[in-house]
Amino acid sequence: MKYVLKYDQKTFPLWDMNIKSPSVVHCAATCNMHKMCSYYSYNVVDKLCLIYSNREEDTTLISDSKWRIYEPVNTDCPAHWDLFEGNCYFFSQDQKSWHDSKVYCEEQQSMLVEVISDTENNFLKGKTEEHIPSYWIGATDIETEGVWIWDTSQTVVTFTDWFPGQPDNNVDSQNCLHLVKEYGYKWDDYPCERLHAFVCEKPTFS
Repeated sequence: MKYVLKYDQKTFPLWDMNIKSPSVVHCAATCNMHKMCSYYSYNVVDKLCLIYSNREEDTTLISDSKWRIYEPVNTDCPAHWDLFEGNCYFFSQDQKSWHDSKVYCEEQQSMLVEVISDTENNFLKGKTEEHIPSYWIGATDIETEGVWIWDTSQTVVTFTDWFPGQPDNNVDSQNCLHLVKEYGYKWDDYPCERLHAFVCEKPTFS
């Protein structure tokens, strides 16, 4: 699904969900996860995301300079991105540190992938290339050791696929998460400054 700007500096008075959201990309991903979502609006000043199930004719627009309303339009993923369940995924060939991988994804209006289900995890495993030993994904415990957080959404990691014995924080310096070929692309913690390939994710809009 592609989301395009429908109304600038306007919002609807009634909504179904009102959540804090770090970016318009994350707000779009939230809309994409809820089948009832017909529109979403984002407040870039207050970092708020509103999810709507109403039709446009069912409500009146309100002018507000901080809000923009987006609506879904069917589309495909950009070239070199793979479509899966309404999101686009980019599997890099280049190697970067975890932080530089995160920056690269953000420059593509995306994020380091946040794996929220076994289905999504299996998709990633199926798309990984055999000649690439590991891929960074978007979780870190750099703020609180042992508490893994998806960096973009700032949500606690609930679904996991750790390799047995992981995470182990070896030498007290392993604060970023990658998929490892040697472990069947199961999860492992690793030093964030090491260079690996990475996976970006975004809803099907740009």
